[in-house]
Amino acid sequence: MQAPGRTCGTGVEISGALGQRQGKVVVYQPDGDRTLAHGGCHPFDRAVPGVADGEHPRQAGLKEVGSPLQRPGLPAVGPILPGPLYAVAMAFGGFPADAFGFYERLEADNSRRFWDAHKTEYQRYVREPMAALAGELEAEFGPATIFRPHRDIRFSADKSPYKTYQGAFVARLAGTGFYVQVSAEGLLASGGFHSHAPDQVERYRAAVDADRTGRQLAAIVAALRQGGLSIGGDQLKTRPRGVAADHPRLELLRHRSLTASRDWPAGRLLHDRQALSLVRQTWTQLTPLCDWLSEHVGPPDPGTAG
Repeated sequence: MQAPGRTCGTGVEISGALGQRQGKVVVYQPDGDRTLAHGGCHPFDRAVPGVADGEHPRQAGLKEVGSPLQRPGLPAVGPILPGPLYAVAMAFGGFPADAFGFYERLEADNSRRFWDAHKTEYQRYVREPMAALAGELEAEFGPATIFRPHRDIRFSADKSPYKTYQGAFVARLAGTGFYVQVSAEGLLASGGFHSHAPDQVERYRAAVDADRTGRQLAAIVAALRQGGLSIGGDQLKTRPRGVAADHPRLELLRHRSLTASRDWPAGRLLHDRQALSLVRQTWTQLTPLCDWLSEHVGPPDPGTAG
């Protein structure tokens, strides 16, 4: 048996759906008769939590995620063996100060040269904590999509290649759900109705105009404001055509999309698991809004998304 702290087999980091569902995922593989008790992502020599030295992964309740021979393309350290792979999700421990420092430097030098030199910092301090945060919230809110760091610059005058923030989105339905973002400024949690296809806007305004459903939304929005959230979304500068100037919910009728958010500045509050509690609390507050939007607005009709 190798000494604790050494890799006793092959360690790999799973990307894609498994990584997004379970957060920061450590995957490891028994090496012949010697079971792998240590593995990790950065570097591949940290102890795997919950697995005693020499204990078989199944005894520790870890999930078998298939053979590497069945999952071609996995980035790996060391030779790939034919045995099964096991995965364990790493707990969210906060966004370290280095995450915010990374984005401060990226804002000053948004170039491929900077990115290539600091990509491991992005993975370790930004993307892995975001994946772990999303993984811990999945049971309550659903799986998150963690967005790519690259900007789509095809039709933009700004040719900066990288986003200066990392976002993740939990979709209740297309264009509606919960969002979280980390950047140099700090952490933001939000939710609501982001897309605004014409058919969605039409259904939204009809529901706001109707007395029963409109009053429901007005009460939800008032409770969010009272709870410290800011209301946002695309709005018309004037009232929609055909709406009376004295309509009791004119402000809501101006919206083409409707969101609510709360943010926290970069600082020690975000460096530990308190950040998880802040996002969870905010998304919980936002659940009635997302429920209302899911019921009364729904997804865009096929081919009509704006």
